Amino acid sequence: MKPVFRLEQQQHQQHHTAVLSGLHPATTYHIRMLAINGIEPSAYTDPIAAKTQEEAPVGPPQSVHVETLGPDQLLISWKPPQVELWNGDLLGYVIYWNVHGASSVGGNHTSSHTIRGVSVNQFRLTDLRKFTRYDITIAAFNGVGVGPQSAVVTATTQEGVPEAPPQSVACSPLSSQSIKVSWLPPPSNRHGGLLQGYKVIYRPVLKDNIIHVATSEVKRTSSIETYLHGLLKFTNYSIRLLAYTSVGDGVVSDPTYCSTEQDVPGPPAGIKALALTGDSILVSWLPPEQPNGIIVQYTVYIETSETGPVEKHEPTSFPVRVAPGTETVFEVRSLVELQRYEFWVTASTIVGEGEGTRPVTQTPNSRAPARIASFSQILRQAVKSSVLLPCVSVGLPIPTITWRRIMDIIRGEAGSIYEISQQGTLSIHRLDKSKEGNYTCMAKNLWGEDQVTYQVLVLMAPDAPSLELQHTTSRTIHLRWRATDDGGAPIQGYILSYKRDHGNWQEVQLDSDRLSHTLQSLHCGATYHAYLTAHNKVGNSRPSSIVTAVTKGGDGDSNENLVVIILQHPVYLNLTWHSIQNSQ
Repeated sequence: MKPVFRLEQQQHQQHHTAVLSGLHPATTYHIRMLAINGIEPSAYTDPIAAKTQEEAPVGPPQSVHVETLGPDQLLISWKPPQVELWNGDLLGYVIYWNVHGASSVGGNHTSSHTIRGVSVNQFRLTDLRKFTRYDITIAAFNGVGVGPQSAVVTATTQEGVPEAPPQSVACSPLSSQSIKVSWLPPPSNRHGGLLQGYKVIYRPVLKDNIIHVATSEVKRTSSIETYLHGLLKFTNYSIRLLAYTSVGDGVVSDPTYCSTEQDVPGPPAGIKALALTGDSILVSWLPPEQPNGIIVQYTVYIETSETGPVEKHEPTSFPVRVAPGTETVFEVRSLVELQRYEFWVTASTIVGEGEGTRPVTQTPNSRAPARIASFSQILRQAVKSSVLLPCVSVGLPIPTITWRRIMDIIRGEAGSIYEISQQGTLSIHRLDKSKEGNYTCMAKNLWGEDQVTYQVLVLMAPDAPSLELQHTTSRTIHLRWRATDDGGAPIQGYILSYKRDHGNWQEVQLDSDRLSHTLQSLHCGATYHAYLTAHNKVGNSRPSSIVTAVTKGGDGDSNENLVVIILQHPVYLNLTWHSIQNSQ
């Protein structure tokens, strides 16, 4: 056996020790000895085996490579350190990473993950920031400690969509049909890529008297302010914003509300002029379909209607101030019997007076035929509520009033579902679908008769929407739904409720024009439950059937941090032997 190390000591003790230094860690050595005197050396002892203790590896992993898998994932691969640098049996690897420039890898901002098993040679980092540059190193470890880190490898995640909405959204009206909107970009660390621009999503907020569905409009801009034009007058708008990259749209902001300014109103929706007596006429009208503001006054205009070339005079006007409970009727007195008069009505807001109705003519008559000043209308009322059907009648002698539903005469009684006041108003209480239909008021006297018809529609809460699962990923669940019966009133929005198994319910508010939604930032390999409700002006629908979905993958959320105490000591062997006594 050729000696690797040779140690010579001259000792005269019965018990001897020696230290072999400069050895390799975790290495088995075969040791034999001989004794030497003045004559000749003895034979070697039988060899003994001894192994030095382990030390932390002194070489880093090799061929470290990082590949981009997506907007939030990187794939890291490597090879083990050179075997002679292991200093023991490798147990695994520690991966360190941080955002480039945040600090040196291994500093306070560094994340780490421990991989156990020397045969593993790749790992996927997930939940990273989109479109972000990362510094990555790897170190091997054994039972004693962690070795040196590899050289830093830098890689950038792919571009994604913005992870936060625009900030500080503000709006202000510029006119009755325009609004200015301004905002700030999302936080710089949440851009998810290179921002291409913004989308301004706006829609009018439904009013109780609006029955059509208001859809959202979208305006694109690369600026951080924009102007919305061509809006409805004196209308409250819901305004939301999102930023987008080349990959797609980001998170939508919560709605900000802004109302356009008032303007002059449109004309009243209808007008009647009815002979009341021999010197008076009753004028009635309907409010404007487009009030464009708060109506503060109506003005009734009267003009003598003559045939032939006569001198024209300025019409006489009678302002009718609007107050709570004000009826849209006005009695014009001190007229000349059988003289023909022309009437029209305007409405006014604080901005000014609007257009007038079409003119109508009438003559005072002491033999006034029965007429009804109320107007035929369609009335929409919520279930379980009450509705009033006015029937203001005029004529001499005073007309008799009869209410009918189809061919049946309605005889109202106090405290019943149907009540008829002394003024002829029909009240219908505790509305349900069976009360829908046409209700006709008839007025009759010696000189004539008249009638108006109301169509009563009973509004219900929507039916439950139909919710279904589209697909899942490791972090998202994509849902879509179909609206069913809206109950007669436009759906104003949806509430999506969801929870993880054994978790608490969470809610997401969604606009009425949304028919799909993606639940994001979920746990992978987890079970979730979701249901949807719709709501209109009447109330909420029943919940949809519960949809259960499982995100893909296993639970990869936990990143272990390796804590190792490195024991530093010299590598040596302590040898002990006994001298062979000379028998001579």
